[in-house]
Amino acid sequence: MSYFILKLLKIFLELNFINSIFSLKLDEEYDVREHYKCESFKDVRDQMGCAGCWAFSVAEVISDRICIDSGGKDQTIVSETELLTCMSFYKDTIYKGCKRARRSDGFKYWVSKGLPTKSCKPFPFKKKEKIKDNLQKLQCENLCHDKSKILRNRGTFYKQIYGEKSMMEEIQTNGPITAGFKYYTDFGEFWANGRQGIYEHKYGNEDGSHAIKIIGWGNEKINGKNTKYWLCVNSWGKQYDNDDGTFKFLRGDNHCGIETSVVTGYKTSKILSSNNEPLIALENHFFSFKNLSKDFK
Repeated sequence: MSYFILKLLKIFLELNFINSIFSLKLDEEYDVREHYKCESFKDVRDQMGCAGCWAFSVAEVISDRICIDSGGKDQTIVSETELLTCMSFYKDTIYKGCKRARRSDGFKYWVSKGLPTKSCKPFPFKKKEKIKDNLQKLQCENLCHDKSKILRNRGTFYKQIYGEKSMMEEIQTNGPITAGFKYYTDFGEFWANGRQGIYEHKYGNEDGSHAIKIIGWGNEKINGKNTKYWLCVNSWGKQYDNDDGTFKFLRGDNHCGIETSVVTGYKTSKILSSNNEPLIALENHFFSFKNLSKDFK
């Protein structure tokens, strides 16, 4: 019976998403920070040489969505360090999550096990510290760093999103999303040189991939031409005092794969069961409307 209840609930959720999309009028420009008051928006994280951008972007999006879902009442900011150290396939490896992973696994961990706060498990490295020489600091601990008990925040489900319009609809409806793109050397130069204008890959070698958070979009005139962009947040720390970690990335043509590598998760305390029973957690699976029949098998 529980299988059918979960399946019906998921259909209901999908229909809610579809209905909201059909009735949604997208803004020409959008910045989620102008619509919600969340302390997590001010939290500019720095991965400091750890190739754990996947965990940082996931933790950032989760923190934002906890706030947005609660109408600003819950200002919990979750830890990326838990993801870097406690996911099963990183516990006993040398590099932990600094050796990269899938963002979908990060959201899955939040749904199935939950995440502690950032203050409970802060990133253990200091600025300019050589992380590879101090990897022993990355340990999966059963208590907070001050030895207090860990309290966990759990999500309900997560999903993948494809395409510019769907990404815009998702951000305007539910909040920030994570995205990945092919990383070329000219992006590093773009960042180091003050990230002026809109990033567009033009030269350099491909050197892996990079994960970031997208919080909105806009348009900018460049040489008299209207150019669309994503408003993104990086996890490379601050370059100046009032740095908010944002940069602009070319939008609309799946540049460097950014519009086909989107994952997000949902806190959504609005999912209620009858008779005041506990919330149902839709655990352990990606799902989409077209693959709904395969869920929970």
